[in-house]
Amino acid sequence: MRIAIADDAAVDRILLTETIKEAALACRCRTEVDVFESGDDLLSAFRPYSYSLIFLDIYMEGLDGIDTAKKIRQTDSDVKIIFVTTSSDHMPEAFDVHAYQYLKKTDGKDATLQKVKGLLFEVQKEQSRDPKTFHFISDRQEVSLPYSSLLCIESNGHYTIVTDRRLKKYRSRMTFAQAEEALKDDRRFLTVNRGILVNMDYILSFDGGICTLTHDITFPINVKKKKEINEQRQKYIFSRIHDDMKAKQEGSK
Repeated sequence: MRIAIADDAAVDRILLTETIKEAALACRCRTEVDVFESGDDLLSAFRPYSYSLIFLDIYMEGLDGIDTAKKIRQTDSDVKIIFVTTSSDHMPEAFDVHAYQYLKKTDGKDATLQKVKGLLFEVQKEQSRDPKTFHFISDRQEVSLPYSSLLCIESNGHYTIVTDRRLKKYRSRMTFAQAEEALKDDRRFLTVNRGILVNMDYILSFDGGICTLTHDITFPINVKKKKEINEQRQKYIFSRIHDDMKAKQEGSK
């Protein structure tokens, strides 16, 4: 798995890199660690969905960790962001960018090592799961996409357009109803309007009657079904939080 570290303190970068390598060895996990001296340096090299974990120092000179995370979230809703800090003052802001965990620099090496091992264990467990796959025909070719890579599906005249998380589009003769039927048993997919199905893992905001996805893709929300749609989304958010907490508990055992 690829991991990024952004911290303007050289000593802290070295210590965290060593801790990650030690945790990876204990977990028998292959890792590739990229180290950056600032949030700006990280963003200049950043490519969406290229990292499994990003460790961000909050108090960096220039672009701080919170603002760096906000920019990352504009194009990548998957990566687990871990804030490394000396204080918990920014926890409300961290919640807004869906931070996965906090690491306190004052916790000590042993405590930090245990947390990092838990993080690697969780990512390994997720990556080892056999992903569900969405099958369809596009341009006379059979396409199979993991559910996790589906961004949205739209009805477009006599075609259905499937867009993946890297913004690649596939045009298919399958009907929108067929796509809906194929994905109906997976709780992450939500029909926000007639002919518009989105993957809730990529929703950035749900305000003003507009659903905004990664890459600033927007769709209007069905006004008549707005309450029902929002309830379905909230239910999914709570289920994700429950699953994440359960995974963390299992990883700490």
